[in-house]
Amino acid sequence: GDLLANLSVNSFPLTPIGNYLGTSLAGSLSAKGQISGPISSLNTNLSIGVVNPQISGIRLQEEWHGDLIGDSRGADLKISSIGASVPSTFSANFDRNWLLNDVLIQRLGGSVSLKRSKDLFLWRAENFRLDRIEVAIPPEQRFKRIFGQLNGSGNFGFNPIRLDSQLTVRYPRYMG
Repeated sequence: GDLLANLSVNSFPLTPIGNYLGTSLAGSLSAKGQISGPISSLNTNLSIGVVNPQISGIRLQEEWHGDLIGDSRGADLKISSIGASVPSTFSANFDRNWLLNDVLIQRLGGSVSLKRSKDLFLWRAENFRLDRIEVAIPPEQRFKRIFGQLNGSGNFGFNPIRLDSQLTVRYPRYMG
């Protein structure tokens, strides 16, 4: 038979998910919507909210809202910052096996894009503003704001590990 599940998750901490994935995550996740269809080809229609997302040593003190829409061919995630001093959008596309196809992050007229190409990821940064992103740099591990603008492009892969890129940071600042 088909699955029909109404989902409502309010302020779920991301730390346990990070433990499962083997990376440090923090913040909270809210989701509301429906997952339906045969188990072999589920349809997903969820409204997503993330508050103060953190991945390893990078954190945003912002609230994000958007949608996760998926079917047997893949899924699309589109979220935007809400009430942030630096308006931003994030979109990601996944294939039918939930492998990342591409990502686009936009902030203040700039962007960072990432596209999968066989065993490599191709990336490009164009006038991407770092303003108000927080980083924790060892050994101190306290979060501090960074500012600046990224430009560059390149590629990277994991099997084998490889990196070929050029990156320019203009107007860098680190606020303590």
